Amino acid sequence: MKERVLRRPLAGKALPRQWVRVIETCCLTVLGFLLSQATVFDSLAPFGIAFAASVPKGRVNIFVAAGVAMGTIVPGGAGQPLRYLAALATVLAIQWIFGPFKRMVRHPAYAPISAFIAMAATGAALLPVYGTGVSSLLSVGAESLLCGGSAFFFAVSLRILWEGRRITTLSRQELCSVVVSAAAILVALSRLDIAGISVGRILAVLMVLLAAFYGRESCGSIAGVATGLIMSLSSADMSHLGGAYAVGGLMAGLFSPLNRLASALAFIVSNGIVAVRVGGSPAVYAGLFEVMIASVLFILFPADWGASLRKVLDPKVTAIPVTEGLRKSVVMRLQFASKSLGEISQSVDAASKKLRKMTTPNLDTTFSQATDRVCRNCGLSMFCWGPACYDTQNAVNDFTSILRKNGHIERSDIPAYFSKRCCHVDEFLREINASYRDYAVREAAERRVAEVRGAVVDQFEGMADMIGELADQLEEAQSFDQPCANRVAEVLSEFNLPPADVSCLLDRFERMTVTAVVTGYDMQSVSLRKLTQAVGEACDRVFEMPGVASVHGQTRLTFCQQAVYRLSIGCAQRSYQDGPLCGDSCESFFDGQGRAILMISDGMGSGGRAAVEGVMTTSLLGQLIKAGFGFDNSLGVVNSALMCKSRDEALSTLDVACFDLYTGHLQLMKAGAPLTLIRKNGKVLSCDTASLPVGILRDISFEHSELRLREGDIILMVSDGAICSGTDWMEAELTAAGQFTAQQLAERIVEQARLRRLDGKDDDITALVGIVKKGV
Repeated sequence: MKERVLRRPLAGKALPRQWVRVIETCCLTVLGFLLSQATVFDSLAPFGIAFAASVPKGRVNIFVAAGVAMGTIVPGGAGQPLRYLAALATVLAIQWIFGPFKRMVRHPAYAPISAFIAMAATGAALLPVYGTGVSSLLSVGAESLLCGGSAFFFAVSLRILWEGRRITTLSRQELCSVVVSAAAILVALSRLDIAGISVGRILAVLMVLLAAFYGRESCGSIAGVATGLIMSLSSADMSHLGGAYAVGGLMAGLFSPLNRLASALAFIVSNGIVAVRVGGSPAVYAGLFEVMIASVLFILFPADWGASLRKVLDPKVTAIPVTEGLRKSVVMRLQFASKSLGEISQSVDAASKKLRKMTTPNLDTTFSQATDRVCRNCGLSMFCWGPACYDTQNAVNDFTSILRKNGHIERSDIPAYFSKRCCHVDEFLREINASYRDYAVREAAERRVAEVRGAVVDQFEGMADMIGELADQLEEAQSFDQPCANRVAEVLSEFNLPPADVSCLLDRFERMTVTAVVTGYDMQSVSLRKLTQAVGEACDRVFEMPGVASVHGQTRLTFCQQAVYRLSIGCAQRSYQDGPLCGDSCESFFDGQGRAILMISDGMGSGGRAAVEGVMTTSLLGQLIKAGFGFDNSLGVVNSALMCKSRDEALSTLDVACFDLYTGHLQLMKAGAPLTLIRKNGKVLSCDTASLPVGILRDISFEHSELRLREGDIILMVSDGAICSGTDWMEAELTAAGQFTAQQLAERIVEQARLRRLDGKDDDITALVGIVKKGV
């Protein structure tokens, strides 16, 4: 798997974008001129047309076309300039007609087909003039196929160039495309010669030698065949170069483990053998001199420059990409960290239980210490704790229930038989009451410490589960799309959203999720709809509106591929006695993973405190879910946060619905929440499970229910203030809710709940409605 994550440097100076484009345009125009000068079979020049077809429609392709046209017209190039100008015009016409169809233009077959059509059409038009014999038909067909194939290789090479990829990231197929493209350029340079010695062929031999030395015999053969084939087609005198370069590349690769000199000598000997077989001619002798010059340049080639070539060309490099190994390493480290935190949690829990046994205050010990302090100097001590020990102990034991109930003991609470015999009753009462007060304070403190200790243990467990969940998600990731990440980064820059990170993730179902971390995000100045459309065009897919999460000045935008369904959501609330604050909190959002999340939390009581608890519950859970954590693990964190929030008891109910927009799968999760009504296939179903609210006990968990919905089904979630008058009327409302929007239905439910309550009491009322619709 290849890493498909783009990281843009945050520091460093670079040329302004406009200057980069100017330089790029000039270079492409010069390439167009050179390629149109490259000929095969002495007079055919298909490479310029192929290059023009491989450049997408835009400002650049006009300049490239101008360069190709100039190269065609200049003497020494194409044998039929008018025909190639007509083919160039045909290519431009095809690009103009089909340019708006982004999906078609990005298809790998688009450039080869357009180049083939342009060359074949113009060649067929001239057949009546030059004859319709077999040789003419074969010539047109061969040139058209060569033009289409070259366009494919040029398109791949240009894509690599525009993506700014390094040579170490190229696959073998991409590297072959680059080699073929470079060989075509060298054909044009081969016309540049000094006393019959061609500069282009010297560079071609140097390229073969480098490929053979750093990539061994496999890469040497590939480079030799590619360059030799194209060079041999350039002229009838050079037909022997196809075999000479191919054999030379193979032999140079075989001798490459020795040293550069051995590799160069193997190439020279191979070419010498072919030259002897072909026979002496000026072209053959010139070819031998070219090989010798290239061999000298190869031996002098800096070793540091070849380090990158060896990384990508050496077949001994493991077949597992570096990024795949990195991913596996991260997964293993996350899994190990998860297990370590889990063991820490168990250790802390075990230690706290042992310490609790040692430090927890004991009421019997408290009473014993109090009676010892009073009775140690009393003359009746031997009698009270001797013969009358049973009566004395019963009296002390009876104090326990009275102290638990009243918090203190009065003289009237002491049994008569004890008060008549004891001569220190008042002192005994003071000592017992004081000792119990100390005991109650220490017991309350120990209980609070135990709660905090338990919350810490739960936090460790929750962190372990959350890290393990991240590891599982990363392990399930199938691949990353680097070209899409590059294009998305450019789109974000055009919207004045400088990206820090961009990732285009493909899951096992080939569904793409684009995640971008940007700075300077402003809701008022950026149109999310336009941004989503632009990102979709860059990735050749249709995306939903992004999920947005901001933290510490950075914003994460998550674009999910458009789903089968969409969920229309409406929410309505009424506060207790129409007050300014509602004790219920509701939230709905798309998590960026193709799921719609609906949440209602009802804080304890009503008014400001209930509102704080409800908002805290939904906001914490929402943030964790948006960050990619699961519901059950997130619930544990929220529960611990509520338990540690204050000394007073703080609890909230929590009702969550998660709807998968791709499959229609609905998951209902409740923690102390009332029932949820579902209209499915025209029938109303009730989902009501017994569960505890969050914030009062450890080990709180959701009660889960699942079902599958389809277009037209409705989800209705309410707080307990809406069901005081029963639910039959709500079922009737859902059954008849044919023309209502989600918002209208939510407002109607809240208003009807207010009107139907006849017990004279009031409460906060919330209704959250989701209507399943077909994805657009």
